[in-house]
Parts: sequence; C-alpha cells; structure tokens
Amino acid sequence: MTADVTTAQGFVEVIFLTLKARTGGKKAMENTRTKIREVIDQHEIPGGVGTAATEAFISGEYEKASSLLTAFTGEFTEDMQDTLVWSYVMQGNALSDQAETKQGAEADRLFVEACQMYAAAVKIKPDYHDAVNNWGFALSSQAETKEGAEADRLFGEAYQKYGKALEIKPDNHKALYNWGTALSDQAKT
Repeated sequence: MTADVTTAQGFVEVIFLTLKARTGGKKAMENTRTKIREVIDQHEIPGGVGTAATEAFISGEYEKASSLLTAFTGEFTEDMQDTLVWSYVMQGNALSDQAETKQGAEADRLFVEACQMYAAAVKIKPDYHDAVNNWGFALSSQAETKEGAEADRLFGEAYQKYGKALEIKPDNHKALYNWGTALSDQAKT
C-alpha cells in the first residue's frame, strides 16, 4: 500500500471516529483524539521529518539529517532511506578528509569513525557501491599512515571493500582507480 493511500485511509478513519464521537460521549472523544495522534504520527510526521532531513542534508548538516531520521519511528519512505544513507556517507567523507589532516591516535580515531559511518550506510543499503568504495578509500588512506603488518592489514581490508564495490557494480571506475592506486601505494611501503 502506498503512503498516499495509507494516509487517506487514516484520515477517513479519523473523520469517521470524529462523527461517531459527537454522539458517543467523552470516551468516544478520547478514542478519537488518540486515533488522530496515531494518524499524525504515522502519516504527517514522515513528510515533515523527511522534508526536514532533506533540508538539513542539502544545507550540509549531515549529522542533523541522520539524527532526525534515526529518531523517527514510523515507516521510512525510499527518499528518507536514501537521505539517511547519503547522510552517513557524507559524514564518513568529512571524517576521512579530516583524518587526513591529523596524525597518530587522532587520525586513527577519525578514520575509525569514518568507517563506522560507511558501515551504517551499507547496513541500510548493502548494494550501495559508493559507500563501499569510499569505505575502501578511507581504509587505504589510513593504511598509508602505517607501516608493516598494520599497513598490509588495512590495505587488505580496503581491497575487500573495492572488490565488493566492483561485485555490486562491475563497471565502477572509481573503485578500479582507487584499488589500483592503493596497490601502488602499498608497493611503496
């Protein structure tokens, strides 16, 4: 059932209950108010939350967008899901970029947080090749700051992500490029 049909059915039910409540006394009116709150929660707020999250996303407030959507308990529309996924990816990108300007434990913490954002996006949309590719790129970038076995481990994890991105979208030129660059970078370590 589409959201529009469900919304219309909810409002028809509210109208029916309101008419019934006029003749049914205090208890009927309380039931009507409860139903109105349920319909608003299920049907009006999704558009409001989705719109607010999209506006936050467009404004570059990715954390706000994802917070609005993760707090929402109703049924997600596809647009809401996409906004949440993109919000996580953009937060991951920002954290990864920030990590590249830092050193040591602070850089590692930011890379880990970036990877957590990509993991959150992939958990929602497992076939989202850009999130998987960017996750690989963050791992490759972190690997470049390491030496020996730790660098090799991180490069290996990055290769797995690039492979997964290519499994999802075999003509993903970004993943191919990033994988090739990572191989070159690993050869230099």
